[in-house]
Amino acid sequence: MKIKWETLKNNAKKSLSQFPYCVENFGSYAVMASLSNSKWKENLSELEKKASNIINKWDIRLAKKLIDFFPNIVDKKYRNKIPNCFIGDDGEWWVFFE
Repeated sequence: MKIKWETLKNNAKKSLSQFPYCVENFGSYAVMASLSNSKWKENLSELEKKASNIINKWDIRLAKKLIDFFPNIVDKKYRNKIPNCFIGDDGEWWVFFE
């Protein structure tokens, strides 16, 4: 399997809106605190934006951590494997699994 790093990050950001999946994997304590507030939808939306900004800042060295937080972004058989990374001819970072 070979996938662009930016595609992996985008897939993780898309999964943030899949409540409660994001609660289990990325900041459950903050979401639960938000739910106790009457403005929970606004707080949840803000948390998603903050999490998305954090993911945007991550570089390729955090590929395994991203997959650990969001295992559904790769096929099940690759979730516990160490990703390999390289820069392709297109100048983009790629993540692949053997």
